[in-house]
Amino acid sequence: DAITLLKTRLKETNDRDYAYKLSDIYKKENMMEEYKDILYKLLYELDKYNIDVYKKIKHLYSNKDWLIERDNIINKITKEESFHYYEDKLLNIYIEEKMYDDIFNTIKNEDMSTIMRYEEYLLPKYNKELISIYVKCCKSFASKAFNRNMYSELARDMLHIKKMKNSNNEYSILLEEMREKYHNRPAMQDELSQVL
Repeated sequence: DAITLLKTRLKETNDRDYAYKLSDIYKKENMMEEYKDILYKLLYELDKYNIDVYKKIKHLYSNKDWLIERDNIINKITKEESFHYYEDKLLNIYIEEKMYDDIFNTIKNEDMSTIMRYEEYLLPKYNKELISIYVKCCKSFASKAFNRNMYSELARDMLHIKKMKNSNNEYSILLEEMREKYHNRPAMQDELSQVL
């Protein structure tokens, strides 16, 4: 009765809460085909690319079969018209699957704060590349910065580069460039001197 009622409500409303309740019942009752179907409905329609649903689906496959299915899911996400909207969800999948090269390739053109959120998965392998990307980000940001808050953010980002392994050379060159190019911005120079 509960299943029939939930299925009817789901059909009428397309509310994912009903789908989640159905999935719980299917799993409890060992109705594995129905369980699998409702999980895919959640993944592709009702709660698109939710990482928890993704993990539940993963448990339904053998390791070998999963690799094929995983790639199918990833391909589906990357072909989405509004792919950028699902990028965070794709990155969660890459983290789950330890696909760190794919993380790098997905975010390497993003801003520095976005990339830094995924640093733990990219270091130490991409240390050199990240330093180079961060230097470019700082130069670009400095050219647009026009107030003390922005200068403070620039200083923090530069300090982040300084703390990275093997960054001394790139950091010194960047600092020198900031000192020379923006010598007529006392507020910027003040912020840089406070954290560096």
